[in-house]
Amino acid sequence: MSGERNEATLGIGRLLGLFFGVVILCALFFVAGYKLGKASPSAAVTASNAGAEPVSPTAAKPETFPTVPTTTPPAPVNPPAASAAASASASTPPGRTAAHSPAPAPAPPDASRITAPAGFTVQVAAVTKQQDAEALADALRKKQYPVFIAKVPTDTLFHVQIGPFQDVKDADNFRNRLIKDGYNPIVKK
Repeated sequence: MSGERNEATLGIGRLLGLFFGVVILCALFFVAGYKLGKASPSAAVTASNAGAEPVSPTAAKPETFPTVPTTTPPAPVNPPAASAAASASASTPPGRTAAHSPAPAPAPPDASRITAPAGFTVQVAAVTKQQDAEALADALRKKQYPVFIAKVPTDTLFHVQIGPFQDVKDADNFRNRLIKDGYNPIVKK
């Protein structure tokens, strides 16, 4: 009996169990790698490059965003048509149309003096990172919203807002339009 050899054989049930065990183990490693990769700063995708070609990690360069004055909102959305036409014709030199004249570059506002916009605004989001605020503002600009980013020195958030509006009805109209676009905005005074 000492010359007898014992063989271990695996039946179909044990082979299938082993196969599915390996599949589950691989799935766990995949999920862990996905979550780690998604959380890393180099894999972050902004709204501005969501449709871009994938770039290898070795060729990736850190994104730089231009500094945008975030303290002063743009002019009111609903100025009287006569004053808008008069200001366009007054600033256009003779022989040129208003559409072809370059706009003068506004001077950056003093960061120590932040004024609240007159009237009503619609706040789309308040985020902690300036890059996130700028990406959201760019996406809203592509949808033809009069968007600006407000930053208050006593607050750590960047407020992405639309407006200002002289009438609460105008602000509500933009709020409803934003809701249809999938946002959750609020009207602020």
